[in-house]
Amino acid sequence: MSKPVTVEITETGFLTLSLLKGYMSAFYSGDDLNQLLTELIETSTALIQDVAIRPVCPELALVGIHDYRQLNLMKHYKVLYRFDDQSGKGYVIAFMRQKQSAEKLLVDLALM
Repeated sequence: MSKPVTVEITETGFLTLSLLKGYMSAFYSGDDLNQLLTELIETSTALIQDVAIRPVCPELALVGIHDYRQLNLMKHYKVLYRFDDQSGKGYVIAFMRQKQSAEKLLVDLALM
């Protein structure tokens, strides 16, 4: 029997969630925005716990980065995460809009 998967949101994950919140505040107001963010966190956590090994992020794989996995959520969002098979932990690295560039986001975060 495999051990249960735990999911942690990294500091970078929370930073990107905050950036997403700032952007989405132009489209959603208070409670609706908070509900959206809660749904993103809860859905991504549940999906990673359910199936931890998912496809790598295709746009990062094109530049030779193969350890970031991608979830597509609610047609408009994606979540980048890493999974450590040894510890059974998933680490959420970023929450972002579906059309947002994962490569650009990671470069921008590295420059901060």
